[in-house]
Amino acid sequence: MLALSLALTPVFVIILFVYFQDKYSREPTLTLFVAFLLGIVSVIPAIIIEAVYEYIFHFTTGINNFTSVLYAFIGVGLTEEFCKFIFLRWYIYKNKNFTEPMDGVVYAVMVSMGFAAIENIMYVFSSSEPIFTAIIRSVSAIPAHATFGVFMGLYFGLARFTFKRKRFRYLLISVILAAGAHGIYNSFLFVECQYCPLITLAALIVFIIISLRIISRFKRISPFKKKFALLTHRKSAFSEEQRAINEKRKIELRKKLKNVLRRKNKNPQN
Repeated sequence: MLALSLALTPVFVIILFVYFQDKYSREPTLTLFVAFLLGIVSVIPAIIIEAVYEYIFHFTTGINNFTSVLYAFIGVGLTEEFCKFIFLRWYIYKNKNFTEPMDGVVYAVMVSMGFAAIENIMYVFSSSEPIFTAIIRSVSAIPAHATFGVFMGLYFGLARFTFKRKRFRYLLISVILAAGAHGIYNSFLFVECQYCPLITLAALIVFIIISLRIISRFKRISPFKKKFALLTHRKSAFSEEQRAINEKRKIELRKKLKNVLRRKNKNPQN
């Protein structure tokens, strides 16, 4: 139970973080949950395609560095990100709740977290040291999958709200960008190199910084930002305390008006 908790906790922490970043127009919980489930389902075709790659092309790690890098980019990176993209494109792209570029990032991360959750459980429970594996992956593989989702969501979100002639190109870039980042991350884990784990960590930190900047950028350009600010202002302006003050002022004005009318009635010449 502890291993399962450690495997899934970072997934839900990242989901909540991204959910609350989309503060101007949050997505329906049901749609997000379905996107998460589709991420889980996307593991199935990814496993099948990877198995076919290994059987036909003999992609694997440990043979030589070139084969390992090729396997990292094509056998794993491109395969997994393309499988995520297929479900993202099918369910989200025309969804009525997809209303701004930021939503592309949110939904892509949800699909990625569904994929990462099942992958993490598989790695943790197949390991001889599940607790150690869960802890290591919670600060490495899980955040990495989240950043791949942000990279995919960047151009996926832009594709939905750009000119028709650019949409296919942006969708293609979204897959290539995520697969490229995934390949870079895995390459340094697959090859035999003394300092490769440190390079992987450095790459992950860079990916996280870029991802946060992408999210910040989309928040700044959100078309719902002004509307959100206006609604927030109205909500605060008409709080219980403010309503009581306004009501008191209305009563005082009515009294003053009555006094003025009374004086005029007593002195009609004035």
